[in-house]
Amino acid sequence: MALRWAAGGPEAATSTKSWQPGASRGAIFVKAAYLSSNTGRPALMRLLRASARAMLSGLFVAAGANAVANPDQLVPMAKRVTDHVTPVLEKTNLGLPTQPRTLVQLNGVVQVIGGLLLPTALHRPAAVVLAASLVPTTVAGHPFWHAQDKRERTEQQVHFLKNLGVFGGLLLAAADTEGRPGIRWRARHLAGHARKSAGRAAKGCRMQRVTGH
Repeated sequence: MALRWAAGGPEAATSTKSWQPGASRGAIFVKAAYLSSNTGRPALMRLLRASARAMLSGLFVAAGANAVANPDQLVPMAKRVTDHVTPVLEKTNLGLPTQPRTLVQLNGVVQVIGGLLLPTALHRPAAVVLAASLVPTTVAGHPFWHAQDKRERTEQQVHFLKNLGVFGGLLLAAADTEGRPGIRWRARHLAGHARKSAGRAAKGCRMQRVTGH
């Protein structure tokens, strides 16, 4: 029994006009395969998203835990950023910590918590927080523009670009709605619905005036 395709693909092929007589079993088989492949895609995408976020989270949990447990080894590098940030914190008069060692540990705590939340339903705010914490970490840890030795400059530049790639992954995680409508789309949808409802109400009022009811 020959299996003949229709021009419109598997969906069009299942219609009686697109297939020759005797090919109904083939049509059913192709249709079932087509539907099963499409049905599995959302589950596959969920798995890929969860796996990618879990891979990212491990990096931050490990680095953050190390910063909390061993902050002293990171303080010299952190001072490249904290020396500029501390005067600003002191001017706020909010009692915020200004010691480099404490700031290193706080950044580590943020990374641990954000990393643990990244694989969960709170992955979007967690990704935003982690991206923000990655900026001072990268600037302090890999300032390749200050390196005098060519080899050291190259190594620091590679690490800087790696962190930049991780930053891009976090931005994708922060923007990922997992196929659900985002806040912007919902706002536009509600605004459009409100305009339509107002238009129908105005039209009804005009009709009442015309008919005198």
